[in-house]
Amino acid sequence: MNSINIDGNESSNGITVNTLLPEKVKDLHVQRKGRARALIAIAIFIISYLSFSGNALGVASPEWFRIHQIDSEQYTLDGILYQKNAENSQHFGLGVFSRPGIKDKEAKHALLYNQNNTEGEFVPYNSQFGLQAKVFSQAQKFGLSFNSMQNLTAALLALLCSLSYLILRELDFPGLPSLVFAASFAFSPWVVVFARNLYWVTFTMYLPVITGTAICAGHKNTKSNKIFILAIGLYVAFLLKMLCGYEYITTIFVSTIVCSLVAVHRRGGTIKDLARLSLVISISFAIAFGSAAGIHIDQLNRRGLDGVKAFVLAGSKRASSGDPSGMFSQLCVGARNPSSCVQDHVGLSKSLQSNPIKVVGRYLAVKDSLPWSYLFSSSRIAGEVKEIKEAGGRVDILAIFSKSKPVEVFAFLADSILKLLNSSLLIGLGLYCLASSR
Repeated sequence: MNSINIDGNESSNGITVNTLLPEKVKDLHVQRKGRARALIAIAIFIISYLSFSGNALGVASPEWFRIHQIDSEQYTLDGILYQKNAENSQHFGLGVFSRPGIKDKEAKHALLYNQNNTEGEFVPYNSQFGLQAKVFSQAQKFGLSFNSMQNLTAALLALLCSLSYLILRELDFPGLPSLVFAASFAFSPWVVVFARNLYWVTFTMYLPVITGTAICAGHKNTKSNKIFILAIGLYVAFLLKMLCGYEYITTIFVSTIVCSLVAVHRRGGTIKDLARLSLVISISFAIAFGSAAGIHIDQLNRRGLDGVKAFVLAGSKRASSGDPSGMFSQLCVGARNPSSCVQDHVGLSKSLQSNPIKVVGRYLAVKDSLPWSYLFSSSRIAGEVKEIKEAGGRVDILAIFSKSKPVEVFAFLADSILKLLNSSLLIGLGLYCLASSR
């Protein structure tokens, strides 16, 4: 009877332990590693879903979570109601019913939707195609309630978060940094308050980045069929995002390129591969934008508008402008009361002429990017400091502290430290990503 020598010496049939055990141990190690990654990804999904759907971790202020962007969500809910009841609903996506007899309509958006309230004139939202309203209107026909649709939106974003962890591990990033990155979305107040919103459908903003990085992570080169798969996948992802709104599309485009380049670089890609990849992503983005614009313009034409002109004017509202009043005058041509329309838009002038550097600085100093920061609210002292600065006076912070309660002083100092910490974390994260990509 043949046997195997456990010391690694050849047995009577010529088989050694050294030729068997290493392969078995390797297979077992791969299985355990894959199982561990899957369990961590599932945990990330569950935690993220609980945070996104109901602020279960309490990272954002409960009131902020409840009311944030409910005015924009009403465009989707009213769009669903309109498509449910109107004969020519195929021409419309997002919009809002005037409901002249109801006050605080935005605060009652869920109640009005559940009551099927369609009082007044329906005013369509022309700034985007409104795919989300069309999709959710079909979901509503299958019995999905408002809360169910919110939960579905939150679940899709949670799924992308868990996939980001698996992608990072596939690219051989260390386990702990990969886990922290993927889970950080569930602990970001700004992500949490937007995550379930039916207007923003936040998962569509991350979809192109995840799609591009996942495809690049799965291949070690950018040859023929891989390029085709990448181009088609990104075209679909970009198109879905743009049909649900053009917000942040340049940031999403740049993020997709950067993350995909990092993936290819870690896979041993050459400079030629990186250049080819950048070109493919750029072409996919351009074609997707052209497709979305064409679909959107056709929709505007069907509404009886000059589609191209309406599309350009809607886009101009989002751009910085040296002549806001002139832009508003063009925008309000054809309005029932042009002068009143211009006055309604005057509040946007400051935003359109903002200094980009100051805008970036304010984003970096927003303490609400950190979880549970609302617990250290310092609204009274911060408000007093702001009033003095706006009046052109000199701020004597010690004098303000002397007449404030200790808890208010502590909250103000904690708030300031959180802002500094947030800026440092963002800068540090950027430097770490650059170092890790090498």
